[in-house]
Formats: sequence, C-alpha cells, structure tokens
Amino acid sequence: MNLRYFLIIAIIFAFSIPAPALSHDDIGMSPLEVRQDIEDVLMILDKHYVYPETAKAMRKFVNAKVLGGDYADIQSRRELIEKLQTDLRSSSKDSHISLHLASDRQDRNNHRLPKTMVENEVHVDILARESDKPKIGYLRFNKFSGDAKTKRRIIEAMNRLNVTDSLIIDLRNNPGGDPNLSAFLSSYFLRENTHLWSIVDRNGDTLFRTDSADVGQYYSGELCILISDKTGSAAESFAYTLKHLKRATIIGQTSGGAAHLVQMERVNEQIDIRIPTARAYNPITKTNWEGVGVIPTMSVDASVAQQVAIQYLLKKDNVSTKLN
Repeated sequence: MNLRYFLIIAIIFAFSIPAPALSHDDIGMSPLEVRQDIEDVLMILDKHYVYPETAKAMRKFVNAKVLGGDYADIQSRRELIEKLQTDLRSSSKDSHISLHLASDRQDRNNHRLPKTMVENEVHVDILARESDKPKIGYLRFNKFSGDAKTKRRIIEAMNRLNVTDSLIIDLRNNPGGDPNLSAFLSSYFLRENTHLWSIVDRNGDTLFRTDSADVGQYYSGELCILISDKTGSAAESFAYTLKHLKRATIIGQTSGGAAHLVQMERVNEQIDIRIPTARAYNPITKTNWEGVGVIPTMSVDASVAQQVAIQYLLKKDNVSTKLN
C-alpha cells in the first residue's frame, strides 16, 4: 500500500465519525424565542417574588437591557439563563434567584437543589474534663439537614452535653437547611412556647408562626454560637433568634444574610427558576437578617472564634486557668 491509499482511508474514516448530537439547549435561539423566555421568567417573578415592588424593578431593568440590545447575540438557552440570572441578581441585589434548565434536573418536582456537601454530620466534644475547671461542651453542624438522622443525633448530643457548664455551637460552615431543625435545637435553650419567628408572604400576611417546643430537657448553661460569612439561612435563624432573645453570645464574622424562604417554580417546558416567595419575621426586631446578616456580639476573624469563645466562657466562670 502507498501513502496515497492511507490518506484516502483516513479521510473516509474521519467523515464517517458521527458528529456529537446537539441538545435542545445548544441549538441557536431566535430573537422571538429569547424574548418569550424572558417574558415567561418575568411573569413568574411578578406572580411569586417575595417583594412585588422589587419584581417590578427587575422587569423594568431587564426590559431596558433587551431594548438596548444586550440579548441580541444570545445563541443558546443556557447562555440566556446565565445572563438573565446575572441581570436579575444585579437589579434586585438578591443572590437567592437562580435559573435552571429542565434538562439538567432529574426531578422537576423536587424543589431542593442537588446536595453538594456532606450533610448530617454532628460533631460533639467536651473541651475540659478536669474537676477544677468548667466543662465546656462543643457541638458542630455541617448543615441543618432535614434527614431524621440529624434530629436523632441532636438528641444524643444534647443528652451527652447536658453535664457541661457552658456550650459552644459551631455554625461557621453551616449554609442552612431545614428551619424545623433550627427550631428544634432552639427549644433546648428556651422555655416552651417562646415565639421564635413567623413566616410572612409577599402580601405581608403571616403564613405560620414557630414557637419553641418541649424537648424534654432545658440547657441552662452559658451559650456561645460561632458564625462566619458562610453561615446562612436556617443556621442564621438559630443565631439571630437566640441573640435577640438574649440567650446566646454570637462570636465570629457577620453571616451571609439569607432570610428568605425559596421555592422552585416552573417557568416553561425548558426553564425552572428558584426564587424567594416568603420571608422570616422576628417578633423582637420586627425584621430579619436578609442582606445584612447576623451581626456578632463579638466580632473576630472566624478562624479564631472558637478560641475566643473558650476564653470568654472561662472568664464568665471566673476561671483563669487556660485549657491544655
């Protein structure tokens, strides 16, 4: 065989390889399709977004962008939702808003985002055991997971920590989760039927009220809660509530500032949107931590918050001896 023969075979083989199939999201969109998708998204915001006036402002902002030609070169639906999400967040200052392709979601009826971190971990320790020192308990959560195992682990942890004189709860890497779990944990530190928070809809009407419950035991020791800018949502509700009920000292950095309840809404056959539809309401402050975060009682770098809490608790107990 000569070189010419091999070249011919190579060319035939190259053209015989099938081209990768294009998904519907990669196919070019017409200007009319782009505009219709944008309008579909804006209509959902008009109907469900937690602040109606902000929904109007987002519509005005995006429509101005469209008229200015900012969406003229959109080539795919994936490109569209990325740009539209950026514009909606920019105009509303709300990072809760996220757009998703239906083709990326295994179950469109599931309102939760895919899990991206280890959940259910509950770490328990007692930091001082000597008889001449106060016993300081330590409890850390990765997330307030809605899993039943997490609730059982809280019960086990609090049973063990009930012998301590004071307690540190570490939420520095807790992005939130199930508010019911936050309420359950709060109940260990508050008397039964203490008003924790209410959930208010976009019209200002109370959807429901959450009170502390009888969990079988009450922890009366000093409580410190550690937070950081990674602390969010239900974890913030725990810190914010106990701070303003003057039941805990908050140590660390200002938290993320996510006080809204989010819901996944179906925009059309191709797009879903995750948006806030209700907000938390604190009966003491008459507001919440949205956008501003939970402000610590003692502002320190999150990396040293645990050491600061230990020294604070030792001082509170009039013990000057440092822990080993």
